[in-house]
Order: sequence, then C-alpha cells, then structure tokens
Amino acid sequence: MLAVILSLSLAMILAFLWYAGLKKRRQSAISALKLIHQKMDLRMDLLHSYSTEARASWSANYQKRFNKLTQLEAQSEWNETLDQDLGAQLSTWQKLDTELNQFIEVLDDKVLPDDKRHAQEQLASDIEQVQNFYNQTVSELNSGVRILPCDVVAKVTNITPLPSFSLQTA
Repeated sequence: MLAVILSLSLAMILAFLWYAGLKKRRQSAISALKLIHQKMDLRMDLLHSYSTEARASWSANYQKRFNKLTQLEAQSEWNETLDQDLGAQLSTWQKLDTELNQFIEVLDDKVLPDDKRHAQEQLASDIEQVQNFYNQTVSELNSGVRILPCDVVAKVTNITPLPSFSLQTA
C-alpha cells in the first residue's frame, strides 16, 4: 500500500514538473511573439514618421507599395491570443515583413536617408533574433507536447503545439 502511495505521489510530482516545463516554454513563446509584434510596429511607425515628410515626392509606384504596406499593417494587429488563427497571424506578419523589406530596398538614398535605413535594418535584425528564439522555444514546446508522458499532461492541461515561422529580414 505504501508503495502505491509513493508511486502515485512520484507520478503527481513528475506530472507537475512536466506541466511547469511546458507552461514555461509556452510563456516564453508568447513573450517572443509580443516582442516581434512590438518590433514590427516600430518598423512601421518609423516608416510612417519619415513617409509623412517625403511622401509628396514619391512616385506612383512608391505610393502603391506604401498603401499595400498600410493595408497589411491593419491586418497584422494581434489581440495576443493563441487561438486557431495564430498561423494566419504569423502568415500576415511574414507578408508584412517581406513587403516592408522590399519597399526599403527600392527606396533610394534621396527618399530614405542612411540613418533611417540603418534604423530599419537594426529593427529587422532584432526581429530575426527574437524570431529565432521563438522558433527554438516552439520547437521544444511542440516536441514536449508530442512525446509520452508529456502529451498526457499537455492534453489534460490543454497545452497545444504552436506554429513556427521565419521572417525574411534584411
């Protein structure tokens, strides 16, 4: 009888430790997503700040690309929930990042001064670093959710795998 009680106690302790590990990885992934979203917003804010000054002199092509970016920016708002739409949200961020990088590349030095270009590149680099951290954390979380006995703990506690993504930064 004592052996059964000790075995159950040990199982409960291990289940709690597995849960704590999964929860910590999930929280780290959420924090990374928040930081990526913040950096994406900073890149767009930076673009808006110098586009108000130079926009009048932009060609029709620049105007069209900028309008596309602002539409993607509106779609990229995130309510910080991890629901079924997270994959779509990450896809929207990828599109916004790709379009933003392409837009920055085509702007010449008269339209985009070096200091503004450098600030954009620095933010893009920051996003890439956080994105790598996110992908590593999600990889660890997802493998933990899929192996025994963690998958049992994950199902009981409703911890699900998260999608990974990669941004094509400067």
